[in-house]
Order: sequence, then structure tokens, then C-alpha cells
Amino acid sequence: MEMRLFERIIGELTDPEIIRLNYSGESTHHPGIIKAIRLASATGATVEIVTALSSLPDQMVER
Repeated sequence: MEMRLFERIIGELTDPEIIRLNYSGESTHHPGIIKAIRLASATGATVEIVTALSSLPDQMVER
């Protein structure tokens, strides 16, 4: 999904409880995952991502 579309969808949500992010089975491979997590988190919702963590780059662990 393009980030602009994601931003629009997030902006249209009203008081979401949970937002789940998934990208081809490994969310951390999406180039915009950090931004997506931040946008989703800003709604006040619990944010869940699908990941095996085995391929998580070290720089993402620190974020």
C-alpha cells in the first residue's frame, strides 16, 4: 500500500482500538514500516505488527 493511501485511511479512523500492520508476511521489510507504526500509534490504538523477528535489521531494533 502506498504511504499516501495509508495516511488517508489512518486519518479517517475514529477511535480505533487495534491497528494490525502486515506486509507480505514480514512487516519489517516494508520501507515505510517505522512511519506507519508512528502514524498508527498516534491514533491512540494498540499497534500490532506481523514479524518473525529473525530478519529484523539491527538499526530497527534500536528504534
